[in-house]
Amino acid sequence: MNKKFKQTVIYKSGFSLIELLVVLGIFIVLTSLTIYKYSQFNSNLTVTNLAYEIALTAREAQVYGLGVKNVNPSLSSFQIGYGVSFSKNTTSLVPGQASSFILFADVNKNGKYESGTDSLIDTFTLREGVVISDLCASYGVAPNKTLKCFSDGSIDTVDTTFIRPEPSANISERLGVGSEQCPTRLVSGGNVLPNCSGTVIDISSVKGKHKCIVISSTGQISVQEPVSSCSDLL
Repeated sequence: MNKKFKQTVIYKSGFSLIELLVVLGIFIVLTSLTIYKYSQFNSNLTVTNLAYEIALTAREAQVYGLGVKNVNPSLSSFQIGYGVSFSKNTTSLVPGQASSFILFADVNKNGKYESGTDSLIDTFTLREGVVISDLCASYGVAPNKTLKCFSDGSIDTVDTTFIRPEPSANISERLGVGSEQCPTRLVSGGNVLPNCSGTVIDISSVKGKHKCIVISSTGQISVQEPVSSCSDLL
């Protein structure tokens, strides 16, 4: 007598094609969000670091100006100013932008950087993807305050210098060579220096992140978030 054995087939369940596609779609979405957030975080960090680098460079100029640093051993006088200078990049694709700035010794003590006369200490080139999108300086008080910026074409250079014994900032704004826009003041030592009331530097990234460096004529230097624009902080 033949015995018949019934073969038992066990089916193991797995992922269907639809389930695989759903999981793959979720993975792609999460990966895209992570990459976007990281890119945004990196952009914000770059702008913040640059803003503080500019603020610290301005503070360095202030310390040099108040101290007894002599940048050139051939100069017998320690009574020279130090400052930072920003000029609009005429080759920039976007009008009003700048891609570098300098730290200098104001040898002739006129509150402005003059190549060939003043001593260049260092040149700072901005990182790729970050620019000085605008720079403004103001003078006067409300309601008669005058504001001039790189972006509106009214100025193309802003210099901020410090000279002992005063910690105050001497802010100069110019359009072209020697065309001073700010009023002037007479300081100790008989120097006539530009006297704008403040300047603000707008740093921005390609992602649209902005930081503002504000320098007031009193010598205060700060990094702030823009209100609607950095110029509103003046």
